Amino acid sequence: MKRLVLRFSTIDTPIGIPFWFAASDEGFCRTTFRLSEEAFVAELEESFGAEARRDARGLEAARETFEAYFHGELRNFSLPIDLRGGTPFERRVWRGLQRIPYGKTWSYQEQARFVGHPRSVRAVGAANGKNPLPILLPCHRVIGSDGKLRGFRGGVEIKAWLLQLERQNAQTTHPFCTLDPHGVESGDGRPGWSPGRSKGRHGK
Repeated sequence: MKRLVLRFSTIDTPIGIPFWFAASDEGFCRTTFRLSEEAFVAELEESFGAEARRDARGLEAARETFEAYFHGELRNFSLPIDLRGGTPFERRVWRGLQRIPYGKTWSYQEQARFVGHPRSVRAVGAANGKNPLPILLPCHRVIGSDGKLRGFRGGVEIKAWLLQLERQNAQTTHPFCTLDPHGVESGDGRPGWSPGRSKGRHGK
């Protein structure tokens, strides 16, 4: 069997913390903050059994898209997603994150009700903690019912910064694009997609 190849790249965020992202031929499968390149490659190899190749040129359009988001110029994404792993419940929770509007927040209780498991608040929170695609699947928009931020894999300070960024820009006028609903599942009929053909700034 041919070994999975994942291409990856990174950007420097305005808060001085690197943001890493990786994609298969189907779409983006992992994003994360803080890690060194060595640690990110190790995570990709361990999680996917993949060969990881740095490809800044091939992922340049995606880099521009993420940079636009972090500078408040983009509200939503049109980048395809290859959602691998996770239990059926976790995948349902992750997909539900796409429904939280830019600049808004849900409580964990609201998220649990949305995915049809109103009594599984803790399980929903645990699934958010395993979200493989922060930013693309915006788990930072879920907070405690008391308004406290709770956890975030990148750190609560990053979560606070992201929410402030979105609140500040939610009322301004920027071009919109939406997350492709057909890119949520891997093997979704997009065999010709490659990271080098991802959409650029503002999804154009």
